[in-house]
Amino acid sequence: MKLLSVLVSMFLLGGIGYAQLLPLPIFNPLDPRFDDWQPPGPGDSRGPCPALNSLANHGFLPHSGKNITAIDIVRGTFEGLCLSPEFSVAVGVAELLKSYTLASFDLHELSNYGFIDHDCSLSRANIGDGDNNDFNETIWSVPLQVLKNYSAITPQAIGGARTARDLFDIAHNPNQECGARSIAFGALDNGLLIASLGGSPKLDWVRSVIEHERLPTNLGFTPTPLLINNSPIILTLALASLLSQPYLIEILGNTVIKMIKNPADLLAEVFPIKGYNITYITSVLSLAGFSSVNFQNFL
Repeated sequence: MKLLSVLVSMFLLGGIGYAQLLPLPIFNPLDPRFDDWQPPGPGDSRGPCPALNSLANHGFLPHSGKNITAIDIVRGTFEGLCLSPEFSVAVGVAELLKSYTLASFDLHELSNYGFIDHDCSLSRANIGDGDNNDFNETIWSVPLQVLKNYSAITPQAIGGARTARDLFDIAHNPNQECGARSIAFGALDNGLLIASLGGSPKLDWVRSVIEHERLPTNLGFTPTPLLINNSPIILTLALASLLSQPYLIEILGNTVIKMIKNPADLLAEVFPIKGYNITYITSVLSLAGFSSVNFQNFL
């Protein structure tokens, strides 16, 4: 991490309680950045998450993908995906803050295992196979064959696609670590992707995000906020995708996954809230412009 960023972060945190440094961000469906897509240039950094890479390509995150902070992630995912701040914390920002505080990082650093990266990704190789950062067309072709059978991508459709990917990995890769957290994180990925693209996206829209890392406004997608606090929606979609994979769960024989019966169980597997400093996280969210985030539903 960059020493200057650490020093700046210490200064900023010292001022918490005296001033809110950034205004509350606004989700604007007419934001011109939705239509302004630029692929990464030489030297730009991109990571293992197609959604974050898409936000960088549209300018909701720094286009270089470098010197990004957790505050940038929270604000960028809200403005570009209408992702509520407490959910962005649950799916990765909390881990970043635990390890990096407010120091800056480059997007490719997110491929360090345990932040947002996990085995059995829809479009990336496992960390034990070498490059777990960049889009892998061969891996993506497995779930894509399932998704091609659907005109609209439902939780059940993407659940079936993820089952195909996981079973392929189990059959061909003895080094895979497709454990409870990977399965649960994959389900949240499913819910987030579907919710961010309107709830029942076209296959072309999903392919745009995963293959081209582009929000599909050029294909007819219209950004629409489902709910400002959209955690219940994402979790409901995620759980539906997970429960549509009984064969995979049985093959894995994982008792943790078998015990996930409701959205709270799923969230607890990915975000064990008692393992994080919520006071610190809340202070950081206040710096990002979100002064009244409630984690009560996560307890």
